[in-house]
Amino acid sequence: MTPLNGARAPVPQTIVWRIQDMIQSGEIKPGEKLPSQRDLAVRFSISRASLREAMSVLETLGSIRIEPGRGAVVCAEGSQPGWRFGNRIPKEDVFQVRLHVEAYTAGLAAPRITQSEVDELRRTIGEMRTCFEEGQLEGVARTDLHFHTAIVTAAGNRVFTDMYQSFSAMILESHRAPLTARDRLYEPVAEHESIVAALERHDAEGAVYHMRYHLIRAAGRSGIDEDLCRSW
Repeated sequence: MTPLNGARAPVPQTIVWRIQDMIQSGEIKPGEKLPSQRDLAVRFSISRASLREAMSVLETLGSIRIEPGRGAVVCAEGSQPGWRFGNRIPKEDVFQVRLHVEAYTAGLAAPRITQSEVDELRRTIGEMRTCFEEGQLEGVARTDLHFHTAIVTAAGNRVFTDMYQSFSAMILESHRAPLTARDRLYEPVAEHESIVAALERHDAEGAVYHMRYHLIRAAGRSGIDEDLCRSW
């Protein structure tokens, strides 16, 4: 992995990988409980807060499920990863909608975006960097959501804004799903910078291109075939 600017992987991300290795090695088998959070925190010499964040990511990935009264249980191999909505609303469907809506609204936003809106997008990128550096993976996902919502809003079409906000829970989950792509963890920052650069130039074609590219890559980081995404 080559983190941005040589930064180390965030602590919760590292713990996600270590617990995944425990599962993949057979140290903990499907259906078995993970050790208690207290024991894991001691074992890995981390805070309970960092561990809880790592467990949240593992649950999003489908590696574990949290059962009342039992705690964290390892899921069976083949469980759908990275998605809490199951087959009712497939992950692919959400990315397909995002790709069309967000690429289109990026094009709408480009000629009308204000400098203050561009500055807010750049501030959001900085906040995303900070979240990565501090290991705040949930903060990364929520900052990512804020970035994309701001662009949809900047397009100036209230129907798109309301529609986007109406399924914000699914969109937020789609921002969590890519977080454990080990070799691609820091890609979204550079992709966001390319989108903002096009918006600041008021380059509608460039904004559409870079947003579409970013969402295809985000889908790939979430385990979706990028070639499939390019056909949408």
